[in-house]
Amino acid sequence: SRDGRPVEASGAVRRPVQPMHSRRKIRPRDHVVEFVALAYLFSTPLDLIALPVRSPSTVLGGLLIVVWLIDSLRLGRRLPRHGWTLGFGVLFVSWSALTTAWSVVPAVSEQQAISTAMLFLAAIAIGSVFGDRLRRPAWALLGGSMLLAASTLVFGGRSVYYVQGLADVSAQYTFNDIDQNALSLHLVLGCAAALFLLRRQATFVTKLVVIVMIGVLVSTVLLVGSRSAMGSLIGMALLAAIMSGKRVSSLLWTGIAIAVSMLPIKLLAEAGMIPERVTEWLSNPVANDSRLEIIALYRATIDDWFWYGVGTGGDAYYLQEAANTYKNAHSAFWKIWIETGIVGLLLWAGFVLAIAVIAVRSHHRDFFLFAGVSIAVFFYTLGPVNSNMVW
Repeated sequence: SRDGRPVEASGAVRRPVQPMHSRRKIRPRDHVVEFVALAYLFSTPLDLIALPVRSPSTVLGGLLIVVWLIDSLRLGRRLPRHGWTLGFGVLFVSWSALTTAWSVVPAVSEQQAISTAMLFLAAIAIGSVFGDRLRRPAWALLGGSMLLAASTLVFGGRSVYYVQGLADVSAQYTFNDIDQNALSLHLVLGCAAALFLLRRQATFVTKLVVIVMIGVLVSTVLLVGSRSAMGSLIGMALLAAIMSGKRVSSLLWTGIAIAVSMLPIKLLAEAGMIPERVTEWLSNPVANDSRLEIIALYRATIDDWFWYGVGTGGDAYYLQEAANTYKNAHSAFWKIWIETGIVGLLLWAGFVLAIAVIAVRSHHRDFFLFAGVSIAVFFYTLGPVNSNMVW
């Protein structure tokens, strides 16, 4: 060409080839936002630990939202390009806030609506910062879960219940009086992150470290004694074996991880430290328990909450008035329906479906599959809709 640049036969100007080692210059603010995001993810398994002010994840989640908003406004950071997800999410959060107008306990519903909105904003910030880069977020989640497991093993102990004034020592472990099901959810999601990293790490030493972490998490889950957690672990193990079947090396590492996980099961069983409720469930796994009786109490008054709900966060308060029993709906499906009505349930279903579509199309769909197994099980048995780690 006239200016000396090479020209193709068609006449188009050939673009200069960039060196293979060239990298985009990372702005210092990117490091700050990513550091805060990783700190928040690390703290999410610890959101059950109450500080004098708030839980660690609440504080860091609020800081992440502020830092991300400032960064986005100054530098023009775009939102993740998933219109359906954002649309259904905004509608669900807005509807949850609207239910405070007719809630049976407005103060609780207002607090719950604010919490849902903050979790949604934090999730958007995480998606904006990391996109489809999931290794660092997975390491952060795994690190927080390991700290929670270590705290349970070192500082935890068997639960003590009082029945008619008499102390009854349970076989289940806990830490800081945290509910065993909630504690187990955070531990098994750490296992999901570990299985994902086991498939993605290249070095021999790193794989061994991840396998040891899996063994620690499984041991802690056994001591805590959650049947939902055991079902999640079995589901993830089967899924890992199926996904690894096409590659001999991946299948080998998965087999090693399962074998290492079986070792503490054998040792704890011989020591009689596995809670009886877990061994009974493993010998006769059934999904029916007292949760269905609780749901039956709610269904007896379905006309009161079918369309618009009783207000977000108000399920137990409603049942106290309707049946003189204070019990939460232990299922995400029923809990969302009871609190936000069929309108909220459909919006939530659209939100989850949109996320599932993103997960299937992701290069790291195995992480979503591992985590999805645990979330599905606990959504059925516990209903942790406003869990930091789930969001």
